[in-house]
Amino acid sequence: MADIMDLIRNKKKAIQQSSGRRQKTVKPVSGKNKFRILPNPGDEEGQFWQDFGQHFIKDTNDKLQAVYMCVEKTHERACPICEGIAQGINEAGDDEIIEALKESRSSSRVLVNALHLDGEDAKTPVILELSPTTFEKVLELMEEYGNVTSLSEGIDILITRSGTGLNTEYSVLPAAKSKPVDAAVLKNLHNLGEYVEQEYDEGRNKAIAAVSNVSGLMLAAPPADKPLAKSLSAPVEDSLDDDMYAESSAEEPKKEEAIAKADSDEISDDELDDMLASL
Repeated sequence: MADIMDLIRNKKKAIQQSSGRRQKTVKPVSGKNKFRILPNPGDEEGQFWQDFGQHFIKDTNDKLQAVYMCVEKTHERACPICEGIAQGINEAGDDEIIEALKESRSSSRVLVNALHLDGEDAKTPVILELSPTTFEKVLELMEEYGNVTSLSEGIDILITRSGTGLNTEYSVLPAAKSKPVDAAVLKNLHNLGEYVEQEYDEGRNKAIAAVSNVSGLMLAAPPADKPLAKSLSAPVEDSLDDDMYAESSAEEPKKEEAIAKADSDEISDDELDDMLASL
């Protein structure tokens, strides 16, 4: 007979997956933060990180309407939310609508298992959420110090956060001293691949409805049993590749200026926290 606690944990996990709810990730707070990055048990090839993207869909009054994962940035599949936003921008004739849709584009994050060594519980792994540029600094550190995820030979890292909003900056440095990590932490590692399996009908439909309300377009929610990439009611240009929008026609210079490149991948942690708090 299965252990009752295993049954409880599995049922809780199933409920969370069907509702899109997940435990909160940990982000560096203002000042110095000490972490030890750990392996990812869900990747047999040793990739210790997981890409992740989210849409924060806001109206023209800057009020958050919906939050939903971006399957393009997370799973490298065409995203119906991205497509709806692109369609809205291409067809909108109002600068405020265009700006709201631009701000609803997905933000990229990188997730890793880590010990928060100066946090409340330094022995239990957390999911550390980093911006791409901060994670790049971690990779640069690895180029010099080797595999920082090694329990015996890895190093602790110091992430210092300064500034607020768009002026937030991060530095990543090796700690002066590091200790080996007890192998017992491995049994509590998070499977990052499972963590980002956050597609669920209710959240996806709410996000598409929010984009429809902002843009004024009627965007159909994709059927649950069909590929998400082919379910919008009208064809749209794939104008989000490389964080660039397609060029507008020569007759629409104001729209072309309004949909110029916006670096939504580097939205600050402060902004993300404010958005989530408003839900």
